[in-house]
Amino acid sequence: MEKLFFEILNFLTFGALNKKSNNLLRDEDVVLYFFPSCPYCGPVINAFNKKKIMVEARNIQANINFHKELAEGGGQAAVPCLRIRNSDGTFEWLYDSNKIISFINNRY
Repeated sequence: MEKLFFEILNFLTFGALNKKSNNLLRDEDVVLYFFPSCPYCGPVINAFNKKKIMVEARNIQANINFHKELAEGGGQAAVPCLRIRNSDGTFEWLYDSNKIISFINNRY
């Protein structure tokens, strides 16, 4: 569990765990809601790192506004969750780590 916390901390600080390349893609249309002790968040973060993708990560335990945003926008306060902005400006809320990882693999 401690390793996962530090992986998330590195992700938030440096954008990606793989520092061998500076060729990182930032996706402004995707936001990850998580909390450090969530066992399902680590594989999602690893999937982003493998693809060298940076997204905004919002810790719902550290910020009550992120928690409210997730519950109101997505309908449940469960993590991991991706908020995806569609081309028409609407948002899609994607729960379930396996579905999120499939989304990552298909999008990038």
